Parts: sequence; C-alpha cells; structure tokens
Amino acid sequence: MTFKMMASLFTAAALTVSAPALAKDCTGLEGKDLKTCEKESKQDDRSVAYMPSKLDGSLSAYDAAEKNPFATDAYRVRVTEAGLTSVDGYLEKAFRLQATMQFAKFVVDEAGKGNADVLKLAPTLKPIVEKAIADAQSLVTEGQALVTTGVPNEIKADPKLAMKGPKALTALKDGLAALQATVTSAPEIGKSLAALAP
Repeated sequence: MTFKMMASLFTAAALTVSAPALAKDCTGLEGKDLKTCEKESKQDDRSVAYMPSKLDGSLSAYDAAEKNPFATDAYRVRVTEAGLTSVDGYLEKAFRLQATMQFAKFVVDEAGKGNADVLKLAPTLKPIVEKAIADAQSLVTEGQALVTTGVPNEIKADPKLAMKGPKALTALKDGLAALQATVTSAPEIGKSLAALAP
C-alpha cells in the first residue's frame, strides 16, 4: 500500500468519525432480560474507567469503583491504548480533557441534588476546568492532524508499524469523537461550575 493510499484511507476514516458506544444500565432487570443486557453492555476488556486522581490528587477518593463517576453511563470516560506512541500520547491528553469536563458535570449535577461533599470540590476543579476549556480547540485540531498526516507519516517512516495502524486509527477516531462532543458542551459546564466556586 502506497503512502498516498494510506493517507486517503486515514482521511476518509476521519470524516466518518462516530462516538463510541456506551454500556447499558442493567439495574433492575432480572432473568433473561438481565443476561441480554449484560451481554450487550460488555466493555472492551482493553479499556478501563479513567481515574479521577489523575486530574488532581484530592480526588483520589473517587478512584474506588463504587464512587468513580467515569465508570457510570452518565459520566463515562473509558481509556484505551492504540499501540502507536504518537496516538497514545495524544489520547492521554484527550482523555484528561474529557474527564475534566465530565467530572465538572458530575459536580454540577450532584450540587444540584444538594450533595454538600461534592460541592466542596468545585474550587479545586475550577482552574483545571478553565485550562481544559482554553486548550480544547487546539487539542481537536491536533487530533485531526494526527489522523490525516501524523499517523500515515509515522507508518511511512517505519513500515513495521503498519499492522498497528487500523487499531490506532479506531482508538484515535473514538477519542476524537468523544473529545469533539465534550468541546461542544464545555463552555456551558464551565459556566455552571464557576457559579458554584466564585
């Protein structure tokens, strides 16, 4: 496969980005319905929920599975590895930004329900969210460039990486789709969080 053909494939794929599927909530189901739901909701075993402590050490209490909002449907952030250093480095930044905004949304939602413990996190989260919003658009642009030229150039420079290309591209597309959705909602979430931490 020539470099031009690879570049075309990567570009075409980038234009058909779709958001990754989320797991179903099987709470309250029994018997056959529960088994069907669990089967449909299986997550890729190469992905794990993002750890809140990666955003700030003070959030480490939320790393526990039963408290981690990123392990729930409402605030899901799943972390995967693509197998290419450039893509994995980018995804690390994209997951962090997505997790920042999802945690901010979690804090806003819980504060609205009167959860005083979560409300105390708003001042800690505010500067992290402000930085994420400032960096958001440049991160999307970086991801688009990685899809159209970065990965094809990396494979051209080292053809041994060609076998990792499809997996890396899939992970990159999913990460970029989730990031773009996050960027769209980020300003409103940031405004709501700022109102909790003046």
